[in-house]
Formats: sequence, C-alpha cells, structure tokens
Amino acid sequence: MRAIKKYSVLAGLLLPAMGFAQQRDNEGSGITQEVITIGNRDIKLRDAYRISGQPQLFDTAIVKSNVKYEIKPAQIATKYAVDTIEAANLRIVEPLPKLYHFYVKGGVGMYTSPIGELYYNSLRSRKGVFGFGAKHYSSAGGVNGVLSNGAFSQNQAQMWGKTFLGKHGLIGGVSYDRNTNYFYGYDKSLVIPGTENGFKKDSIQQRFETISGDLKFESYYDNLKKLNHVTELSYYNLSDHYRTAEQNIKFGLGLSKAINNELFGLRVAVDNNHVKFGDTLVARRNNAIFNFSPSVTTSKEKYKLKVGLSVFGQAEKSTKFYFFPEAEFNYYLVDNVIMPYAGVSGSVQRNSFRSASTVNPYINSNLNLLNSIEKYKVYAGIRGNFSASSSFNLAVSQSKVEQLQMFVNDTLGYRNRFDAIYDNASITHLTGELSFHLSQKFQLLTKAEYFIYKLDSLPRAFNLPTAKLTVNGKYNLVDKLYITADFFVESNRFAWVPQLDNTYQLVNLGEIVDLNLGVEYRYTKRLSAFLNFNNLAAQKYQKYYRYNVQGLNVFGGFTFSF
Repeated sequence: MRAIKKYSVLAGLLLPAMGFAQQRDNEGSGITQEVITIGNRDIKLRDAYRISGQPQLFDTAIVKSNVKYEIKPAQIATKYAVDTIEAANLRIVEPLPKLYHFYVKGGVGMYTSPIGELYYNSLRSRKGVFGFGAKHYSSAGGVNGVLSNGAFSQNQAQMWGKTFLGKHGLIGGVSYDRNTNYFYGYDKSLVIPGTENGFKKDSIQQRFETISGDLKFESYYDNLKKLNHVTELSYYNLSDHYRTAEQNIKFGLGLSKAINNELFGLRVAVDNNHVKFGDTLVARRNNAIFNFSPSVTTSKEKYKLKVGLSVFGQAEKSTKFYFFPEAEFNYYLVDNVIMPYAGVSGSVQRNSFRSASTVNPYINSNLNLLNSIEKYKVYAGIRGNFSASSSFNLAVSQSKVEQLQMFVNDTLGYRNRFDAIYDNASITHLTGELSFHLSQKFQLLTKAEYFIYKLDSLPRAFNLPTAKLTVNGKYNLVDKLYITADFFVESNRFAWVPQLDNTYQLVNLGEIVDLNLGVEYRYTKRLSAFLNFNNLAAQKYQKYYRYNVQGLNVFGGFTFSF
C-alpha cells in the first residue's frame, strides 16, 4: 500500500507535465486530445546505477623492453658441384722491341745475280733520327740468244735525317743512283753479216746516274685553328750514257687553318725542268709548271665535303693557264663502316726524262717530252670494312687526257730503242681492292684494274695493259717460318712496230703472268735466312717488244741485325 502511494505521488507529479507537453503539441497542431485512464496501474522506478570506479590515466610512452635472442648452433649438410672456367686473358703491354743500328742483307742467285744491302739507323730519340744505306742488285743475264744476255745492274746509296724542333719537324735526305741496262731487244736481221765483231756489248749499253736531295719543314700543331704549314724543296740531276742531262727543282707550300667549322687550305707549287739532249747546245728544253689551289673542307657527323679550284700554268715558249674544279664528297654510312664517295679533279702532269726512264729504261736519249693535261677526272666509289681485319674499295672513273704518253719502237739503227708518242685519250678505269690483316699470322692484299682507252688518232694505247691483277700475301706457317707470295697478271698489251717499208704493224705482246714465292726462316729476331723463287712459272714473256725477261730465278741469302 505504501508502494502504491509512493508511485501515485510520482505519477501525480509527472502527469501534469505530460499533459502540458501534449497540450503544447496539440496547440501547435491545432488538435485537442483527452486521455482517460481506467483501472489499476502499478508504476515502478528502477534503482539508479552509479559508476563506482575511478578514472584511470593511460601513459602513451613506449617502454623499450630488453629482448634477448638465443641462437642455437645447428649444422646443415650441403652438397655442391665444382665447375671449371677458362682462365682470363690479360692484355699485357709489351715493352718496345729493341732496335739495332745496323741491318745487313746478302745473297746470290742464278745467272750470277748477287744482292746486298747495308743500312745504319740511329736508335729511338725524342730529338730526331739519322741514317744511311746502300744496296746492290745485278745479274749477268739469263736471256739467251742476244748480246749481253739481258744483263743489268742497280745501285743506290742514300742518307736521311729528321729532327724535332718543338711543334715543328725538319726532314731531309740525299741519294745517288746508278743503274745500267743494255738495249738487247734489237732486230737481228739488221745486223749486217761480217760486222758482228763491231757490234759489241758496249755499243748497246745504257747507264743512268741520278743525284737527288729533298728537304721538308712542317708543323705538328694539335689545334687545327692554328696555321699548320708544310714547305718542301727537292732537286735532282739525271744523266745517261749518251750525255743527256736533266735538272729538276720543285718548291711546294701547303697551308691549312680551321675557322669556325670549316678547314681552309692552300697549296702552291712550282716545278721547273731543264733538259739538254746529248752534246748539242741547241737541243735544250726548259719547261715550268706552277700550281695554285685553294680549298675549303666542311665536316659533319655523316659527311665530309671538300671544294676548291686548281689553277695550273705551263710556261715554255709561251704561257698557258688551265682551270680545274676540285671537289670530293664522302658520306659515312652504317656507323662509318661503309663510305660512298665521289669527286672531280684535273691537273697538268709532268712527263720528264726521269719518269720516262723509270717506266721504260730502253728509251732514246733524244726523247720528245710533252706534258699530259688531264682535262677532267670524274670518279665515284665505295670503301669500307667487312670487319676489324678486312677492308675493301670499289671505284670507277672517267677522264679526258690530252697528250697521253706512250712508247713505240724507233725506226733508226737496230730498232731496239723507244720513242715517245702522244695522243688525246678518253680513259675509263675500273678498280677493286680487298685486304685482310689477321694479326701477324696472315696478310693478303689484292687489286684488280680494268682500262678502256678511246684514242683520237692511234688504234691502241701502245704498251699499256687493259687488265691488271696483283695479289700479295704473307703467311706465318709455323713459328719462325714465313711464306710470302706475289702474283702479277697483265693482259691485252700491244706494240706498234715499224716495218722496213715504213709501215707499222700492231703486235700482241701476250700476257704477263709472274709468280714469285719467298720462304724466310727467322732463327732469332736478329738472324734469318731466306730463299726466293722469282718467275716460278718460268714465263719468258716480253715486257716490251723483243725484250724477253729472265725465266726461273732462284736465289737465297741471309739477314742480320746488330
């Protein structure tokens, strides 16, 4: 009962508040509501719950605990297989080979053919070098059925030197040459019977003596923007057995300097030649050639272009000038491995008594000398490398030459000498070169050439081959044993031979096929022995009309350095 009263009092207190709230709600909504309660109602209140615990403070600081690790030793069985590897190749830079002052070569061959060489050279020096040398090679003949048997003698003595002057160098030398030949290619039918005793060896002898010297002063600047220069001076005096004498002096100056990305160059040259034929005072010829050639070269990553102009002057009885364009273009293709190129040029070429006697030692002493004018030469080609040890070059050129020099048999005496003859020619030249260099074990050089001559007046280019092939090889067969080989082929050579009725006949000289083989055994680096086989196929071909060469010639000897 007491509880009912208690809750009744509480309800009495709450009901007015509820009613007031409903009334406020009804007033807000505009609705009037009346609540009537019927029956008994037991209203209880739950006891209040009070948190008795005290608030706790949590520290967020991290306390480092002292952790101890224990490692328990345990052995695990492992299996492995050992594999071999190649030893590493170490590139050791070897010291420079030792040099010796003297080099001697001596030997003898068939047909009484002695050979000898002696050279002296100073050792390595930063100041310069100096040396001298002499050599001799001769033969008693080997060409049967002719006077002198085709004997010859070649001798040379020379001195040279070079000194370094800071960024400059001075180079010079002098030499003396004495070569003897015989005009053994005579027409036997012209030897009058009964006069054979008067037709002796001395009557067909020819001897050339040459004294020459040269001097060059040049710069070695690393910086192309400096004025690099080279100055050259040379002189020679040539005389023969019949008192023909030739003197020649040349002067040349070359300048080059880089400005921005271009390299500018200039070449100036003077070539003066004087010839006195025999003992006569009137048979003289003085001819001078001078040249002035400016040029500019520009280079980029993929190409190089050079353009210029060559001005030539020729002075004899009168002065003539010639102007030739100069240009060359190189393009670097495929990472500089393959390089196509093309160009155009022209020049005046000296035909001297010395150059003629070098090509043909059986010329007349009273020789008609005219210079050749190369009006133009247009060429193109491609060169490059197959690998680090091989290279190639293929080229074609077309040129127009005025006064191309050729040789024909003379019409006097025994017709055993040659005169110079000239004609204008258009020349097409095809060439191919291939080389292999496999360290010191094997080396091979090959070159093939083909010529097409179109002359204005003459039927052929006399004594000039149409096709040429050259092969040079060197092979290290075993340690200390070296083999060398040279192979030459020349074809389509024709001679213009005078007849007794004052006509000329075109004669095919046949092919030149010459194979030379050499074997060298190097006992030490200073001492070696050699054995050479010349004209191994024993081909007695005609170098010139009626001038047969020796057959097989075998000679051997030794070399020694000390």
